[in-house]
Amino acid sequence: MEKNTGRFALVRQLLADGIDCMFGNPGTSEQNLLDALGDEEFKDFTYYLALHEGTAVAMGDGYA
Repeated sequence: MEKNTGRFALVRQLLADGIDCMFGNPGTSEQNLLDALGDEEFKDFTYYLALHEGTAVAMGDGYA
């Protein structure tokens, strides 16, 4: 698998900026990003799944 694509670059940049988690309710357009998160390189990055967009926002707000 090529590891120099945008999905890997995005997660690398988030980690470089000190962001180690993400909250969301993914659809098919986010599938490639979620696949990248399964890579060993990103074992310290956590994706919190929400069942609704509003819940994801509330989770992120509470986390912040």
